Amino acid sequence: MLGKHVGSQEPRGFESLSLRHISPDGLHVAVGQIKRNVSPEAIGVGWREWFRNKFMEETQAQSTIKWKRETSAGGIVYKKDNNAIFVLLINPKSRNFGPPEDYWTFPKGKQDKDGEDLKQVVVREVREEGGVNAEIEQELGYVKYFRNWEGDKAIKFVHHFLMKYIDGNPADHDEEVADCAWVPLNEVEAKLKFSTDKEVFEKAKKFLNKPSPA
Repeated sequence: MLGKHVGSQEPRGFESLSLRHISPDGLHVAVGQIKRNVSPEAIGVGWREWFRNKFMEETQAQSTIKWKRETSAGGIVYKKDNNAIFVLLINPKSRNFGPPEDYWTFPKGKQDKDGEDLKQVVVREVREEGGVNAEIEQELGYVKYFRNWEGDKAIKFVHHFLMKYIDGNPADHDEEVADCAWVPLNEVEAKLKFSTDKEVFEKAKKFLNKPSPA
């Protein structure tokens, strides 16, 4: 019969139990799983102590990860052609100018320095990544997400702006972008991969679908 184990020694028979299954208030979750496999008498204070130690080790390891904060600005650029609306999308290259990614998104980029005006950032990034000049019409708020690359972990805050095309050619995009194209309004959502892009696009559509003033 299984006995008590105190301290950091791993109890026999539970090597495959993943810490991912232990929630923050989750000592009880782990204990509940054990109860379904062995008798309640086999679970004593020693078991609880072992799981508590393991959970604390995992929490402390996670707290040492360095997450930097990045602020970026992105533009949803549109143009009208014979009463049809088109939106500018880019297909970025992978890290270090690698092959194209498997998704399309809106041109965006981070502040060159802390405190840089986000409106200046988005005009610059639309010109560089999208190859066009555009003017800001409407602020669309921001989205937040985590970038968890090896050696590059960041909490990203991306502020979006609805922008009207002035001039320029999407073919003049920079080397960070594999392709850039005007996409009909009703086809944009199908090309977007990330929920954050779809969220901000929904906000933009509310303005784009407003009837023009008489």
